[in-house]
Amino acid sequence: MNWIRIMFARHRPVRTGAVLLVLLVSGASVRADDFDFLKGGPIDAATAAAMREIARQADRVTGEGGPAADPAADPAGVLAGAQAIGGAIGRAAPPMAMPEALQAATTAAAAVRGAGAERGVAAGASHDAIASPNDRDLVLFVSSAMGQPALRQTLREALADGHTRVVLRGVLPGERIGDAVRRVAPLLSGMNPPPSIDFDPPSFRKAGIEDVPTIWDPATGSQWRGSVALTAFRRRLGETVATFSESVGPATPVAELDLEEVLKAQVAKLDFDTMRQQAYQRYWRRVELVALPAAENSRVRTVDPTVWLSEPLRDAAGRVAVDAGTRINTLEMHPWARQLVVFDATNARQMAWAVLQAKHARASIFLTSAVDRDSGWDGWQHLVTALGKPLFLLDATLAQRTDVHVVPSVVEQVGSVLHVREIGHADLEAELQAAR
Repeated sequence: MNWIRIMFARHRPVRTGAVLLVLLVSGASVRADDFDFLKGGPIDAATAAAMREIARQADRVTGEGGPAADPAADPAGVLAGAQAIGGAIGRAAPPMAMPEALQAATTAAAAVRGAGAERGVAAGASHDAIASPNDRDLVLFVSSAMGQPALRQTLREALADGHTRVVLRGVLPGERIGDAVRRVAPLLSGMNPPPSIDFDPPSFRKAGIEDVPTIWDPATGSQWRGSVALTAFRRRLGETVATFSESVGPATPVAELDLEEVLKAQVAKLDFDTMRQQAYQRYWRRVELVALPAAENSRVRTVDPTVWLSEPLRDAAGRVAVDAGTRINTLEMHPWARQLVVFDATNARQMAWAVLQAKHARASIFLTSAVDRDSGWDGWQHLVTALGKPLFLLDATLAQRTDVHVVPSVVEQVGSVLHVREIGHADLEAELQAAR
């Protein structure tokens, strides 16, 4: 499986052929090792406060609490607790359903990581106080402007390094996301295990990247432009505690547009009101209806819902669970508490009769066998308002099981059977006259 991730909004996996797109919150994925920067370094008041907020939010989300140690007296204890929080959040509900509390916790975690990096560099601490240069997660910014051979070599370098993400800014002018994925996916073929490429415009903005290739260390902000020599870059990180930004080779301007800005521009052009109305219209044009004729005469019919088994019902082991010939009446197990009122809402007289039933009849469920397709959603809302009750479309299966053949009909349980009362034209008019 080749992996391509798009990072800008929320965690949301989407499959496209053999390519997996994962929409991620930039910097909002919390892991236990995200807090390793605390090792060996002092914990200031701001970091301690952020850690306490993470602990509080993590406890709300995961129920697993946070560090109880005193930050000033026990930095190691705080580190252990922080790593426990990272693991707890990682085991929490899928990020697509993340509550606000978890989002707040991840935001605080990102702030703590940033504060830890700034503190380590400003205080002149060794990089081991943040993370070992050899273990630190780096970002390698690339672009299709580099050419396919150079991109494949970049992926091989990142794969060999094991702690580097390769990122693109977005799509080429006039290109769609699917086109970009299909263009990038072949770069990953033939590599085992396959590396990953992230579409990560926020990182491009954060690091101020306009030329590639560029190696970036998020912990310190250090970067090399014009190089994919990850081993040499890590060696350089180990030789200095100061942040550096250097051009060490030829670089190419990024060809891709910012994917997030492209999507924002596309969304801004959408007319959501029109799209919603079109969706409603398509629904009403396509919805299946159960067309029933009007009842000519009134009558009451009895429907027995009892079923019986023509063959024995067996369990997974082949044993007889229910004998053949057993009779089952669902009304005896699940009695109906309401009656069904079935009518044609496009017929003015039947609609008036249904409104009368809604005002005076006992608890009922109202179903229509027909709608005015041209009136769409507005017409449906008008019917519901006039009826004063929820209205549903008659389902073909329900019509069959209740044996409703004409409208209007009222279906209700009497004893262990159903009574289907059909209202003929004369009786319908009589009921309407009596209500005046």
